[in-house]
Amino acid sequence: MFHTLSSAEIPFFSLLEGEKTWSWVEIGIRIPLFLVSIIQKERDEAEKLPVCRDLLMSDVNQVVDIFKQQSDLLTVTEVLILSPNHMNRKNKGESFQLNKVKQIWKHTHSQGHTFVLSNGERLSDCSNKARKMELLLNID
Repeated sequence: MFHTLSSAEIPFFSLLEGEKTWSWVEIGIRIPLFLVSIIQKERDEAEKLPVCRDLLMSDVNQVVDIFKQQSDLLTVTEVLILSPNHMNRKNKGESFQLNKVKQIWKHTHSQGHTFVLSNGERLSDCSNKARKMELLLNID
């Protein structure tokens, strides 16, 4: 869902082998994106400081999976949703809005999801009103 050009690569700034760093990426389609903040610790290196990382994801299932992977070495600290303007009730002409997510619900009879925000507002990525939903993730 993201793309860029090779001219955007910053070749001298990579922390991990195989990692590439870009000065910009383009969002190819207007769907909800998730900014997941995590803290990672090294298993055998107690003297090292934990690494804080922010992961931008386009698949809600990846967000749920990373929560399931939490352990003493990996902690999710926050999930933000970057919602496109067609999902936002208060459409003020912005392309996207950034909000903190408290819960993610799966619509049982469609591929849609409902996101409960920290301010109590609900956003849905599906135009159909869900009659039944299953709680996928409760973020404290």
